[in-house]
Amino acid sequence: MTMTAIHTPKIREFVKKTIIEPARTRGDHAILIRVGDVHTQMQLKNRVPEICSALQNPAFETDARVKLIYASLFPYQGSNRELVFKILP
Repeated sequence: MTMTAIHTPKIREFVKKTIIEPARTRGDHAILIRVGDVHTQMQLKNRVPEICSALQNPAFETDARVKLIYASLFPYQGSNRELVFKILP
C-alpha cells in the first residue's frame, strides 16, 4: 500500500457515514461535497489529492450507493473541488 492510499478507506467511510447517510435519511436526492471541507473535518494534512481520488473512484460509488453526476473542472485536485453525487436508494 502506498503512502497516499493509507487514508483512502477512512476517507470513504467518513464521507459515507457523516455526509451521504445523513443526506439519505433526510430524503435528499443529491449532495454537493467540497473536498476542502472533508479535509478540514477529518483534520488531515496535505491529503486533498487523496480525497479527490477516493471520492471519484467507482468503488466509493458502489459502497456508498451514490452516482457522481458532476465534478468541477478546476481545481482538479484542489480543496475547492466540488463533487455532486446522486443519492441512490
